[in-house]
Amino acid sequence: SELAPGIPSIAEAAEIPGFDAAAWLGVMLPARTPEAIIRRLAAEIDRAMATAEARERFATIGVEVDPRSTAAFAAYLGEQRANYTRVVRQANIRID
Repeated sequence: SELAPGIPSIAEAAEIPGFDAAAWLGVMLPARTPEAIIRRLAAEIDRAMATAEARERFATIGVEVDPRSTAAFAAYLGEQRANYTRVVRQANIRID
């Protein structure tokens, strides 16, 4: 992270290649939301997050703005699920 230079990532510190434990914020919509509404909302969010004011404000609380398309965000969520599933299985983590 540019906000924490010199601090190793979870993947490096825990020696779990490819693991990403970043917090994220995203906007979710109900299933079957019309595509036009999804595109409009995404465009407005992207426009707002591209401003220097938004980036600076988020930086003050330790958050880096990393805008992604709806498809890229969906892919990221799928990757996160796969990574956490792998770690839980490898560590034999169980719910008590």
